[in-house]
This record gives sequence, structure tokens and C-alpha cells, in this order.
Amino acid sequence: MNKTTYIIETSNTFDAAGTKLRKVAYDNSGVLISRTEYIGGIQYESLQPLASPPLATDLKFMSTGEGRVVKVGSNWNYEYFHKDHLGNTRVVYGYQKQVDEYKATMETQFATKEQAQFYNIATRRATVFNHTLANINVTAPDKSAETNGNTSKAIGPAKMLQVSAGDRVQLEVFAMYATGTGSNTTLISNLASAVTGSFLLNAGEAAHTVLTNSVPTQAATIGQTSGVPKAYLFYILLNSSYVYQQFGYVQVSSAALVGHQQLYLDVTIPTGGYLYTYVANESNISAGTSVYFDDFTIVHTRNTPTLQVLQTSDYYPFGLQIAAGSYQKQTALDNDYLYNGKELQDEHNLGWMDYGARMYMAEIGRFNKNDRAAGMYFSSSPYSYVFNNPINAVDPDGNYVIFVNGLTNIIGVPIMLRGASYWGYETKSGFARLFNGNRNFNENTEFVNGEHKYTDESWASTPFERYNSGRDWAIENYNRIILAYEAEKLTNPAATLNIVSHSQGAAFAEGIAEIISLRSNGAYKVNTAVHLQPSGAGLIRAGANTVDTRLAIYTQDDLVANKFESRMDNVDVEIYERYMKKKKISHTIKVNGENYNSITYKGSFDAVSAHSLNFGRFDALFNSIGVGLGATSSNKKTASIYHPHKFKKEY
Repeated sequence: MNKTTYIIETSNTFDAAGTKLRKVAYDNSGVLISRTEYIGGIQYESLQPLASPPLATDLKFMSTGEGRVVKVGSNWNYEYFHKDHLGNTRVVYGYQKQVDEYKATMETQFATKEQAQFYNIATRRATVFNHTLANINVTAPDKSAETNGNTSKAIGPAKMLQVSAGDRVQLEVFAMYATGTGSNTTLISNLASAVTGSFLLNAGEAAHTVLTNSVPTQAATIGQTSGVPKAYLFYILLNSSYVYQQFGYVQVSSAALVGHQQLYLDVTIPTGGYLYTYVANESNISAGTSVYFDDFTIVHTRNTPTLQVLQTSDYYPFGLQIAAGSYQKQTALDNDYLYNGKELQDEHNLGWMDYGARMYMAEIGRFNKNDRAAGMYFSSSPYSYVFNNPINAVDPDGNYVIFVNGLTNIIGVPIMLRGASYWGYETKSGFARLFNGNRNFNENTEFVNGEHKYTDESWASTPFERYNSGRDWAIENYNRIILAYEAEKLTNPAATLNIVSHSQGAAFAEGIAEIISLRSNGAYKVNTAVHLQPSGAGLIRAGANTVDTRLAIYTQDDLVANKFESRMDNVDVEIYERYMKKKKISHTIKVNGENYNSITYKGSFDAVSAHSLNFGRFDALFNSIGVGLGATSSNKKTASIYHPHKFKKEY
């Protein structure tokens, strides 16, 4: 048995930081079939040789914060992506020229649709001289439209369009006949009434009057060829006041006797109004001199762009697209950044998604090679995607975040859950948005119990004791943390290490930060440490060189932690929170000890909820954190989604 082996290849080029610069794909003969250049957020695509620089004509699109801008000729079309909570692109919409297409195939399977769009469909249907190609809906097409002035069928399929100045209307139909007319040139005498009757116009209507007065005169200018029926594709344009403007036609020739003849008109509308178009056969010879028209197609491109849905995508849980729920506008450029916003690799129809370090196969919910940080997760397959939990988790190239919880029990009596359960969904997703640009948390998230190592005694522990407990935990887990962090940096060189703590967890978190810095001799350092209502703030050891940016939030009415009486050392950003009258919350933001901003929000809290994480002032908290971090040089990129000046008034 002969066996043929097909070798296909896709090659990617990266810079020293791991950023993709180029992708080229070859077919099994080694012929270049696709070349994509990535220059920041600009993407070029062409078949230019690799030695050639990308050309302006190869520009595919430029990414924007909301979607992309696509170059179409000399114009730029802005498109916008609507994403769900997992970062999956669900809808692409933008302003484009609306294109409406109408087609009369005459096939009975499309009878309802075509009879609603055209006149003279059912009464002209004939089973002869079909032109329509077989397809999944019509496996054996066999219909066409019969026209013959001798059998009261002079006018075939017809349609009226309301048009505007600058619109483009393209008309196409295929004609064929079996019997010529010989030397007989007899024509129908009632062309005007045949036309107005086809459009169901009544005497006295403006359109009826102008067509009656204009059509016979215009038709008389269409010559006759000996032996060929006088048949044609025709249009007439009236302005909005039903005043005649222009007409056009293309005539059937003897070529239609031996096969289907294409008739085509391309019309640019000079003024708004109404375009009437139809196919006709004026010859009045015999029943045998019919002309058959098929696949009458009208494409109406409107001159004024309108907001339109360009693409929709639905997904199964692990990212495979649901074909029946997806849509692609034919005149729009495909968007390949789909599930989790990752780029679809479609050069060889593999359906892989590029996640940076690995390719993801949505059909099986697995990556094509193992995770570099697999040593952290011995209970999970190194090829699995988000621990087989795609409903509320993603696998982005994000930042490493350690959450350190506070007190969970008093004298052995549990009052809170530990670990991930300690943090409410809004709090976790809020910090995911802050550090990773989305509202999800993933494998690069660590949840640590920040109590004293003797947890039953943590309620009475000192900040120094919890600080030492944090140091002990970091010493034990240092290698694992650095391994995971370095694995992340292989695919995301800009990845950072961050800590979020609450209450008693602040001292524990600072112990972690110190060990990371000391053990690495400063090679590794916590980029951002956010402490929410730190307990015993003034007694917490916060090293000057262990954290790049340290932020602390103090709440005036917090009975558990403090009332502004004590503050942590070496804090870059401080947020002082007060409850005001009339259900308003005030945040005073200080940067490096100086007042930076004061923001008032709508909302309220009391002494009981002041220390809680899951309070109703969620948006206010994260906006102020973003504003504060955005004011520091090392965090401008992290907090760029926040607007410090926008919220100076009540929010």
C-alpha cells in the first residue's frame, strides 16, 4: 500500500524578551502560504519573501484598548470587542457600510424568502435551464425564471430598492434560451402596464405615472438582434420625489443560446430615491421563444457606515467554538483573538490557540506540552487547562499574587474560613483585574494563612510573632515560589510578584517579603504589597528595600485594626477612609506622605462592617487603590485602567 506523508510547518520568531515577532507557515511542498509580522499591537499579513520588510499594503490591523482598527483602502474602520468574564471575545462590532444582498434562485426550498424579497417569483418558476449550484440546502437544483411576452410573462423577477446618494448597486443574472425568434421582431404593446403591474402599482400613484411615461421610451432605445429575443436586465432610477433620473440595461445576446450568459450592471447612485430593477423578454412570437433567467442577484452597498455586528462567537466550556452559534460577516476581517483573547492558529486548520509558552487544543481541553511550573501542582496533569475548571478560571500570562488572610479563629473557635475561602469573589477578582488586567484568578495565585503559626493563639499574637511566622513560611516555600515566578517570566517577561494581605496577615506578608529579598540578595523583590486594614500597623516591620511599592488602607471606624492611630513604616501610598454623613465615603490618598487626591463616593458602612472585606464599597476601594498605585512610577502600567482626575468629584 502506498502511503503519502504530508509535512506542514509553522515557524515563529521571538525577540530576547520572548515577544513574538513573526509567524510563517508553509504547505507540504515547502511553499510559503502565510507570513504574519507582529510589531507591538500592529499586525501585518502577506506572502512577501522573508527578506522583504512588511509593506503598508500588508497592514492587517492595529490593536486598541477596546478592540482594533482595520485599514480598508484609504479608510480606517474602528472595531470593538465585547468580552465575557473570562476574557473570551464574544462579539465584534463596528461601523461599516451596510451590504444587503438579495438573490432569486427560484428553487422551491427558498420560496418563502425569495417571494418576500422579489416580485414575480412563484408565477415565473420553471423547471429548465437551472444555473444554481448544488449545496447543502438544495442538493439537486433545477429551477429558473421563465419570461415570454407571448405568454403574459414579459417581466420576470423584479425588485424596488430605496437608495441614497453614493450607494452602490450591483445587479447580476444569468440568461439562457433554446429557440430563437428568426426574422420575427414582434414585441408586446403593453410594456408599461406589464412593468407597473409587476410592482403592484396602481394608477394615480407617483411611481405608476413616471414608469408609465418613461419605461416605453427607454425600452425603445434597446435595439433588436435578428434571431435573438429582445430580453434584458434593466433598471430605472427615480429621485425621492419620483422624478426620473436615469436608466441602464444589458441585453441578452446569441451567447445565451449555447449556455448561460452573465448580465451585469454596476450602478453608483447620484441622488437618493428609488431604484426599480427587473429582467424582461418583450418578444411576442410564440410560447417556445422564452428566455430563462436564474440567480438574479442584487448587492446594495450603502454609502453611510452604520454600527453593525461583524462577528459573534460562542464556546463550549473548554474553548471549542460552537459553529451553530457563531457568525462572521462576509465583508468584515475575521478576528482570530477568541477564547481568553488568545490568537487562533488557523494556517493549517489545526484550531490551536497560542498561549505564549504553549499551544492549547480546545477540542480536548489540553495544552500540547507540559507546564514549566508543573512541579508546583503534583496532583494535576502538566497538560491540563486551569485545573479542569474553565468556568471561572483562565490561564493568562499574568502576575504572581500571594493572598495572606488575617485572623480566622479565637481560642480555637473558627470565625472565618482560611485560604481562598477567606477572600470574597469580588475581592479576588478585583485584584486579578488590578494586576492581570482581567477579573479572574489562576494558577499563579497563592492563598496563605497569615495567622501566627500556633493558630489557636493568633488572636493574642503580636505583629512581630506573625512577622516571624511569615518568615518561616517563606523559608520553607521559597524555592517553590521562585520556580513558579521564573516559569511565568519565561512567557511574560514583565510578570511581577505581588502580595495582598488583610488585618493580621499584614505582618505575616511583610515577613514573606523580607525573606524573598534576603534569600535572593535583592535579585527578587515584591513589586506591590497591598495591606487592607493592617492590624497593629505601627508595630509591623516593613523593610525599606523589600517591597517596590507598599500601599496601606486605614479605616477610621475600624474597631478591629485601628482608627488612624498607628501607621506602617515605609508605605508609599496611604488611603484614609472615613464614613461621612448622607451615605458618602471619603478617601484621602497620600503618596510619599503628601496629599495626592481626595475622592468622595456614594456608599456607607458601620463599625461592624468597617473591617470586612466583602463590603458594599468594593468599587470605591479598588478605584482608590488604582489611583494611588497609578501615582507611583513603578506601577503606572499596572494601574493605567484607573483615572485619578475623573473621580475628584463624587463617584
